[in-house]
Amino acid sequence: MHVIDSYKNLPKKFYHENKPTEFDLAQFIKLNHDLLNELDVTLNEEDLLHYFNGSKSLQGYTAKSLAYSGHQFGYFNPSLGDGRAHIIAEVISKNSQHFDIQLKGSGRSQFSRNGDGLSALGPVLREFLVSEFMHQLGVPSTRSLAAIATNEKVYREDELAGGVLVRVANSHIRVGSFEYFYARGDFDALNELYQYVQKRHYSNLDTELNVFKEIAKRKVKLVTKWLGVGFIHGVMNTDNTSVAGITIDYGPCAFMDEFKRNKVFSSIDRQARYAYNNQMNIALWNLSVLANAMMPLFIKSSTETQVIEVLKEFFKDLEIYADELYLKYFAKKLGIFDPVKEDRKLIEDFLNILENESLDFTNSFRNLNSFNFSNNEWLNQWKERLKIQNKSDDEVIKLMDSVNPYLIARNHHIEEAINLAYEGDFSYFHFLNQAYSHPYIENKEYSKLTQAPTNEQRVYQTFCGT
Repeated sequence: MHVIDSYKNLPKKFYHENKPTEFDLAQFIKLNHDLLNELDVTLNEEDLLHYFNGSKSLQGYTAKSLAYSGHQFGYFNPSLGDGRAHIIAEVISKNSQHFDIQLKGSGRSQFSRNGDGLSALGPVLREFLVSEFMHQLGVPSTRSLAAIATNEKVYREDELAGGVLVRVANSHIRVGSFEYFYARGDFDALNELYQYVQKRHYSNLDTELNVFKEIAKRKVKLVTKWLGVGFIHGVMNTDNTSVAGITIDYGPCAFMDEFKRNKVFSSIDRQARYAYNNQMNIALWNLSVLANAMMPLFIKSSTETQVIEVLKEFFKDLEIYADELYLKYFAKKLGIFDPVKEDRKLIEDFLNILENESLDFTNSFRNLNSFNFSNNEWLNQWKERLKIQNKSDDEVIKLMDSVNPYLIARNHHIEEAINLAYEGDFSYFHFLNQAYSHPYIENKEYSKLTQAPTNEQRVYQTFCGT
């Protein structure tokens, strides 16, 4: 195992060094052995538990909580940071990639404000399930290395069992990290942060503007994939927006059952700012915030007026790029290989039928591989469109099945796993982990997981785990 400490090259203002809370009675609920292997971590479970429960440091690495700001539901908070998370190591994987290992729910830091820095068990299990499921879907994401029961109580509205998530990311730098130093007028630190991000994530790019453009494109690609699988992040604040193009901070996330463009699950999203159909707009807004925070870097070799004009044109092109990606992705979901702009109507007509008839998003797309649909008029139009591309049925089905999952991580199943876990029964959590490992492959053993919830099972709200 190759442990490094790249954050140490940054000044102390970028992070706070502090020891995670020690949980003497901690036990593994789930250890992700496949991910351990990818990271080339060969320690035994007993030693790993000591590193993950806060009792030992990994090869002398000093745990760090990172500083950042953030726009939360549109309002700027200048001082956030890792209030309940600690990076306990950085490792180089077998394929020479750089990853952080972070504990989440591991106690107070300098950034905790009035919080206890802890996590109840439910949010740990939710993020473990959903982040690993997203990875299996092919959606860039943080990964979950372990779920841990602390066997200590956490006090929220009720007394709850506590937990720690051990998560892995190719970094934990956010849009809010840039905002933090821009808001303080510390442009030297802003430049140091940029140099760090460029070296770690975008070493093939040579200018601040080109790095920003690539960050933006990665974010648009990511949100397109969210839309394609019916995912609603729920809290797309700038402090929850990675500059590496990955899904981070799952909180009140959810997948849609029946299709509604304005669907919201998060209990704290009272104005539907982060509704399903607004996620691309918010991604673009968050990117505009990043552009503003990076402005002192952009104008080193140009005037601010020149840079603003360049950015205006780029954002116009970015909107076009987002539309093109959306068309290509959803065309694949309909088995169309080379979409043209007229295919947008076929896509929107299908989504309109799903919405008007309250049909299940995932199942409706997946079941197209039988070339049947409840609306014959649309079905006939779709079949005529498929005919002109001169592809066999098998080719069409293969394309559709590659982007239309057989199952998704439905809210009511995750809630069931969490409720059972609070009673000390983790069997359903383990069952879901196994089921979610191959989401595109039809497996009758997991057929009940494809079923839409009954009215009694339906989850109407999801909650942030803070």
